[in-house]
Amino acid sequence: MKCAVLLRLWWLLSNGLVSWAAFDFLSAAAPAPRRGCRALWLAVSSLLTLTALVLGCPAGFFLSLLALAGFGRLVLRIPAAALALPLTVLTVFATLLEGISALVMSWLSRTLPSPALGTLLQIALTLTLDLLLFSGLGILRRRYAAALGRTAGAGFDALPLSCALLVWASRSALGLDSPAFEGYLAGLDAAARLTALWMLLGTAAAALILLRACSAAAGLSGQGRELERLRGQRRWLEAAGRANASHAAFRHDVDNHLLVISGLLRARQFDQAQRYAGALRVRAARLPALISTGRPPLDALLAEKLALAGERQMETRCQVCVPADFPVDDVDLCALFANLLDNAIGACGEVEPARRRITLSAGVRAGFLTVEVVNAAAGSRRIRPGTGLANVRRLAEAYRGTVEIRPGGDVVRVRVLLCAP
Repeated sequence: MKCAVLLRLWWLLSNGLVSWAAFDFLSAAAPAPRRGCRALWLAVSSLLTLTALVLGCPAGFFLSLLALAGFGRLVLRIPAAALALPLTVLTVFATLLEGISALVMSWLSRTLPSPALGTLLQIALTLTLDLLLFSGLGILRRRYAAALGRTAGAGFDALPLSCALLVWASRSALGLDSPAFEGYLAGLDAAARLTALWMLLGTAAAALILLRACSAAAGLSGQGRELERLRGQRRWLEAAGRANASHAAFRHDVDNHLLVISGLLRARQFDQAQRYAGALRVRAARLPALISTGRPPLDALLAEKLALAGERQMETRCQVCVPADFPVDDVDLCALFANLLDNAIGACGEVEPARRRITLSAGVRAGFLTVEVVNAAAGSRRIRPGTGLANVRRLAEAYRGTVEIRPGGDVVRVRVLLCAP
């Protein structure tokens, strides 16, 4: 009786160690860290283990796996497609250690002189295997971090299913989920045990191949994104160069234009002078705004967006300074401002031209980048969480920041705070 109680207490503690390792591994695929989730998962997992021990549920492994999948999807907010890889690895290696433990104990059970010694040996063996699982998952998490949190990709979609089938075959062959698995394992001969062991090792090898393949695919994808980022920066720099060239050309001709207007005024041809000055104002309004924020790609983006606002008869005020040493990626920075300005321009377009105003300000203080956009909006307009705001929130979360939206009266104020990583 004491041995049974001791064994149940140990299984509860062992489950906590394994659950801790599983949470750490799964959280690597989460889009953003969530505080307090580890304690919640340990409580849920311990409750499931206690229920399985009390009721003698033979499907405890699959219930825990289902709970882990639901926890990752609903609490950690991991996309469903990205759950396949970490869950496959966790399932494979948990089955490997459970199978090894069962095979070793079934072999030792024939030579043990007393049940008490068997209980102690089982605890020692489980502790050793749990520590191996804990350290092994930690190594895999650090080595293949780029592969976690993403889908397997084309060419690798069948590998998780193959690993799942191998896990099912291994567990069925060893009877790990059967109420009578102890008697079943005791009847296996040496050849059957060796075959089962090779099957478990083969499943683990397949999972490692899947991890390495996805990691290589992630590396290629990362290189592609970096190349696209550099191309985007080059396009923005070229646009900034064209804008500066346009301003330089216009300034070069200003003296000549003033001479023409002065001559028309001396000749008292006031109507022609007025028409000439009006034509110059139209041409000047078409020039892209000259912006200097400290980030050339952002300068080009803001010039285009503010020019678009000017074409739609919107008054704009811009005061943006982002030091080059502030650790925020230029692509992320431009995506943030682009989404904010697109929303502001869209909202301003719904009000009468006399009220169309957009104020944009940004600066760094005490290690924080604050971006604020204030724009006119229809008083009855409801703010709907569309793709633009979702992208802004996602960028803010990536930099451990916040997004604050404050509609009031005839204006909407959006403030974004980014923290230095």
